[in-house]
Amino acid sequence: MCPGTKEKTLDDKESCKIAVSGNFCLQLCPGETILHAKKGMAYKIDVDTVARCLECGDVIKFGRPDKKFCCESCKNRYHNRLEKTSRSYRVKVRSTLVRNYEVLNDLVKLGISRMSLFELRAMGYDPQFVTAAIPVGRRTEFMCYDIRFRQTDIQLSHITKIRYGRRKTAENDVPLSAPKDE
Repeated sequence: MCPGTKEKTLDDKESCKIAVSGNFCLQLCPGETILHAKKGMAYKIDVDTVARCLECGDVIKFGRPDKKFCCESCKNRYHNRLEKTSRSYRVKVRSTLVRNYEVLNDLVKLGISRMSLFELRAMGYDPQFVTAAIPVGRRTEFMCYDIRFRQTDIQLSHITKIRYGRRKTAENDVPLSAPKDE
């Protein structure tokens, strides 16, 4: 208890404790808890429905009535624990996409444009993970970052890498951002 704690007896012989700390005093009575500010504001909290920290389970003694955590470390631990499963799933998906890209990129470097899914799976490729699916006519083209391919139940075909680059402009073309000569 704080050094400014005093025992007080009420008219109906119920015992209350008052803890004075800085600008606030906390009055603990058997039926209710009242947090007073020096300017006369009071927040009543029903003791029967005292808030407990969602992480450690301790009683939250000070603060707003709807406060959920007793301290910042409990708040951080709680949210990190909730995000852990989501974060681990994202890491798994990213690593699978990177592995797929490496397998497909090796095929492109070797000049192989068609391979069976059985052989690709043996190399570590997972056909369920792609970055895009683009409908083209009656079939769908898939992409893994900048590598495009067609996939059937038994094979991948038309494995090509998309080339990105600047367009060549004619000598008389002037970029829009360049100032005009007068």
